[in-house]
Amino acid sequence: MDDPVQPAQAHSDLGFARYNAGRTAQAAAAYETAGRLLSRTGDPRAEADLGVRRGCLSRDAGQVEEPLGLFRLAGKL
Repeated sequence: MDDPVQPAQAHSDLGFARYNAGRTAQAAAAYETAGRLLSRTGDPRAEADLGVRRGCLSRDAGQVEEPLGLFRLAGKL
């Protein structure tokens, strides 16, 4: 049986690559897909990693409260 976390991590990594290439809308879409997949796995480490990545994307978009919330959640996970 395949590990359900692997596809989620692949989407998260894809989002990270897109983020680093400056393709923020595509990064957000990949993170969204990763989040939907992770919600079914219950893997706190993978959820925390994704939260940090989403927080960085949100911070770079000029948000303040959303990234703080994501970073705090990642810390709790």
